Amino acid sequence: MNREIEEIFHGIEIALVTALCSVQPENEIYACGFWLFYCDHTVIRPPCFGYNSSYEHEDDRWSPPEWDVDIDNDVYGALEPFYQKLIDIMSGQSDDAWENLMNYQWSFYTNLCRKLNMEVDSEVSPFKEWPRKSNFVVGVFEVNESEEMYDKLAVQSLGHQKAQQLCVI
Repeated sequence: MNREIEEIFHGIEIALVTALCSVQPENEIYACGFWLFYCDHTVIRPPCFGYNSSYEHEDDRWSPPEWDVDIDNDVYGALEPFYQKLIDIMSGQSDDAWENLMNYQWSFYTNLCRKLNMEVDSEVSPFKEWPRKSNFVVGVFEVNESEEMYDKLAVQSLGHQKAQQLCVI
């Protein structure tokens, strides 16, 4: 990926962590995650970020559209300026270039989730002030993709063992 796009994603990480520090869930949260990644090869939008404290049906447990907060507008808003920069840079690019950007984005978010999960109990964690359940995780739960892609992104963001242990896959 070109240096300018890498720098934008570095800015996304900083803005995202800052925004997550300001989120104040009211209930004890078991999961949060990213979903609804949108790109039509002319426009790319920030993924939605949501979190959940409980679920009635097992099918809803890892489905952000069914969560307490399916879209946190503050997190989404913090990311929008960076995505506008991506749109500007990608204007007129080939479909292959857009596909490369989407693949880079998947990798960025799954790697970020893995990092955040490893640091969840540390002083640098944006979740340190969140009321969290003991098995709290952050992941990519893209319910709008195929089951195969959903599983792939969940495993890449949580790790295979954790995804199986929590019955995400």
